[in-house]
Parts: sequence; C-alpha cells; structure tokens
Amino acid sequence: MTLQLPELVGRQEPRFLSRPFAINSASEEVLVFARAMGMVLDPWQELCLDVALGDIGGEWAATEVKLIVPRQNGKGEILAARELAGLFAFEEQLITHSAHEFKTAREAFLRVLGYLQRPGNEWMLEQVASIHRAHGEEGIELHNGNRLNFLARTTGSGRGFTGDCVVLDEAYALTDAHMAAIISTLSARSVHGNPQIWYTSSAPLETSIVLQRLRRRGRAGDDRFAYLEWSAESGDEPDAVKNANPALGIRISEAFVETERGALSTEAFERERLGISPDIEDGAGITIEEWRAILSPNKPVKPITFALDCTPDRKWAAIAVADTKVVELVEHRRDVGWLIARAHDLWLKYKLPFVVDGSGPAGSLGVEIERLGVPVTFYTASDVVKACNAVTDDILGRRFTVLDPIGSTTAAAVSAVRKKSGDTWRWDRRGGGDISPLMAVTFARWAATPPARVVPFAAFV
Repeated sequence: MTLQLPELVGRQEPRFLSRPFAINSASEEVLVFARAMGMVLDPWQELCLDVALGDIGGEWAATEVKLIVPRQNGKGEILAARELAGLFAFEEQLITHSAHEFKTAREAFLRVLGYLQRPGNEWMLEQVASIHRAHGEEGIELHNGNRLNFLARTTGSGRGFTGDCVVLDEAYALTDAHMAAIISTLSARSVHGNPQIWYTSSAPLETSIVLQRLRRRGRAGDDRFAYLEWSAESGDEPDAVKNANPALGIRISEAFVETERGALSTEAFERERLGISPDIEDGAGITIEEWRAILSPNKPVKPITFALDCTPDRKWAAIAVADTKVVELVEHRRDVGWLIARAHDLWLKYKLPFVVDGSGPAGSLGVEIERLGVPVTFYTASDVVKACNAVTDDILGRRFTVLDPIGSTTAAAVSAVRKKSGDTWRWDRRGGGDISPLMAVTFARWAATPPARVVPFAAFV
C-alpha cells in the first residue's frame, strides 16, 4: 500500500524575502535534527530555517528574524524545530518563547513536549533533567543547565524576556514597552554572546505599531534582518489564497477557505487568510516612497563636513559627507574598530571636520578622533533634536539628495521611529534597528546647511 500524500497547492516562496549575506547556514543541522525526532517540514518551512540560520564569522547573519504568514499554515513547527535544535544541538543556554496570551504559549509548550515524548525520542528525554508543567511556568531544563521557557506577555512589559534565542510569537500584539524591555535585556548578551530574536505573526492590525514597523523594515531590506512574508497583493488576484498560504492542501483545505470567506467580513478574511492589511504610519515621518524620491547618483561637489554615528551596541557604524545640496553615505560597516582610523584618513585627505552626537553612543569615538588632531563638533541633545526635525522637513520637501552606493539608507530611514523629547522629537536609536546611516546623514545635512554648524576649517589652518 502506497501512502498518498496531500497535494502541495500553496506557494512555497514568500511574496517578500530579505536574506542577509551569509557564508553558510545551520539549517541543514536543524533539518537533520528535525528528521531524527520525527518532524516532517514543508519546503517553505525549510526555506524559513535556511534564511534565518545563515552564519557569518561564527555569528548569526540575521540578529532578527521576522516571519509573517496567515494562521494555521505551520509556523509553530518552524519554531519547535528552531527551539529544540537550539536546546540540544546548538546548546543555547536559555531560549525564551513568549506569546501574547497564556493559552498560546502553553500550546507551543505542549507541541515541543509532544516531540520529546514521542516513541523513539528517548535519546532526547535522557538529557532532560526536569519538565515544568505549572501554569505560567512551563519549561524544559536539561542536565547541562540549558533551558527552554514558555511565557506570556499578558501581564508584563517584557521584563525577563531574554536569552540566546528569544521568540516573540503573536507579534501583532507587541508594544513599544515590550520592545524597550526586551532589547535592553539582550544588550548585555550582544557583546560576548550570539543572540537571535524571532518575530512570528499573522498580518498586523491597525493597532500593531511594532509589527507595522517590522514589516516596513523587512520589505525595505536590512542586512541584519531576515524577513519572509506570505501575503496576497490584493483580494482580487486569481491565486490570492495560494500565494498567501504555503500550507494550502496540507493543513488548510480549499473547502474550508471558502467557508471562511462566507463567514468573515471582507476585511477580516483578507487580513486573516490573505495577509492583507493597510500600512499604518506610526509617526516615523518617512515612507519608502519619500526616501527614494531623494536618492540620487550625484556626489557632493563642495563638501563641507563629515558626520559619524554608531548603534548603541556598537555593532554597526556609519560615516556621511555633505555639501549644501547633497549627502553621501561614505561607509556603513560592522563594529566600530575601523572607524577611528578611517576618520583620520579622511581628515588627512580632505581636511574636513567631523560632526558627532556628543551625548550619543559615538561620543567617545569623537573624543578619540579629536585626540588624533581631527576637528570635531560635538552636538548637544538639543542640537540632535533640531537636526532630526529640520532634516526631516528637508526630506519631505525634497530640498537635498542622498547618494547611497552601499544601499543602507533606505532600510534605516523607513525603520526609524520617533522618540518624544519635550514638545518635539528625535530619531530613536533603540526603537527601529540600525539607523546609524540615517543619523550620519542627518548630522551631515544639518551641519552643512547654512549657517554651517561645524567648527570652521579656517580655525585649523
């Protein structure tokens, strides 16, 4: 008797895909592990793991992974494979799986527990020291101390959601308070560890500010952000259901989809089954279209100043140069070790001063550059606020252009979010990923706008 497998109807490739550069991928190790414990994954699920687990220099190429796919397609199996491989194969000391509600977090726990207790998987159970089943304290601990915890975000702001791998399921319900707490707890692991954050969800709601932001980042492209989104472009396209649901024909029947279509409103059906939801701005002030409108191949003709910035974790840094009409992104690279020597070389070659946010993460780098004889203007917190507001007005008014041969500015601009500062605002370095290219462009543009807000060159000749 031959086993008749269901037909794979749904599209296996996502509508949007952003894959960070990687030397190799640990996905094969995960797939071997998954098969050994009796898990069968679809091609689209294997693709998700391949994209997410790229490796570069012993670190994850993607520090963040975002998967958007309609409900019941099988994202839970992807997470179970990632978490169990992390626990047993990667030997991650702490993995935290969180969901918006207790029942969803518990369902994930029971799915993982089901694989551990499956006949033939005694080799896994032998490594388990304890299984915690108490409501709200579900988790698995190995004899070597590695742990996998399942938590709900319902009653907390996100405090304690840390680990080598943090899974934020039901990301449509994430808030800025959650993200601020989670990112801050992971910052300590970023220096000596190799943390990775997973966001998984169906399409965002109008209130899903964080998920809307993540979707914009993913669609724009970000070289540290793995992004996969299954959705239909519109409800009218002929293959809308197939394009949005990779597990159609496996876990979701076409007959049931028609039942959903009749039972739900058009808006609810499009969001829940087709992954269609409007892009609601959260006050970032820059859309992809607005930013692309100022991109240009022109270089600064009479440059006035350089500017630099880095991320709070100092894993990325950028340098920009500007004249009164054009800003060019000169460098955007990992870490900050290269930046001081590069800034000194640029000074020796062009004799142009630098601008740095004196109260920001790059402030100490500005001090080091100044010690080498490079003239540096340190912006105050008030200067940074004025620069962010003025340059955003210039972007919307198309009063200057940006040359970005590296291709980093679009993702930074679109992912940037505002942080209130008194009655006004500034870009939030902790709220929208790596925005160091945008900050460098902002400082260079504002410094080069008359009256020039840099130490004049004449003071150094």
